Amino acid sequence: MVNNLTDTEDLTRRFRSVAALIASASIISGSPTLVDRVVNALSPEAVIRSLGDSLRIVENALKSDREPSIREEKVREKENDEEKTVPTIIIKVKEDDKTETYKIRYASLPSSEIVRDFMEKTYNNVLIARKIGILAQSMILEAEREI
Repeated sequence: MVNNLTDTEDLTRRFRSVAALIASASIISGSPTLVDRVVNALSPEAVIRSLGDSLRIVENALKSDREPSIREEKVREKENDEEKTVPTIIIKVKEDDKTETYKIRYASLPSSEIVRDFMEKTYNNVLIARKIGILAQSMILEAEREI
């Protein structure tokens, strides 16, 4: 059970990669449905369905040699006169006649262990999934601003 702010912060850090997965799949599919299902979930089943769909969409994009495509990279950035590398998910999607590139910064795709843990926590408390859905929504908004 999420009892306080520290618990919530720990969970959003632990499951950031799950939020990135759902956000990536939503960008690739061009539909907010995956995120909406998680944000508005009343039961764990809706979350699990969205998670399964997201995994399938991202897996297909990872295997694809054309758009939509997705990859993980360490991107060099300069912040306060300091250069650092930032884990980033880069998504390329064909929109109309051009390719758009989206970047989800400070993100990576989840391991199977993280996915398993997220599912278990969701079955115990669906509010955890809803918070991760909101994080995914903010990642999409941030990625869209970087086009």
